[in-house]
Amino acid sequence: MRSNPKKYDCKLLVYYEGYDSMEEAIMREKQLKGGSRKRKIALINSFNSEWKDLYEEFFDLFGLLRRLIDSSQRHWELTNLPANTP
Repeated sequence: MRSNPKKYDCKLLVYYEGYDSMEEAIMREKQLKGGSRKRKIALINSFNSEWKDLYEEFFDLFGLLRRLIDSSQRHWELTNLPANTP
């Protein structure tokens, strides 16, 4: 079985959404797949009217969030050390 990007020769990331859980993401994916092509195009146009490739933006954002989370966790660990820790 081939994935949609390979099956349809997709080259650009023009739309994405983020969710807190896999279940929410799957429900939304099913909702989008059930919609008409016209509605999908309208959704993309409302998010990215120039249809620019958002791949770099998405992964730059993902990397930034990961670095912020890692930094925040290290800060929490350092500030919550027991008082007698050297």
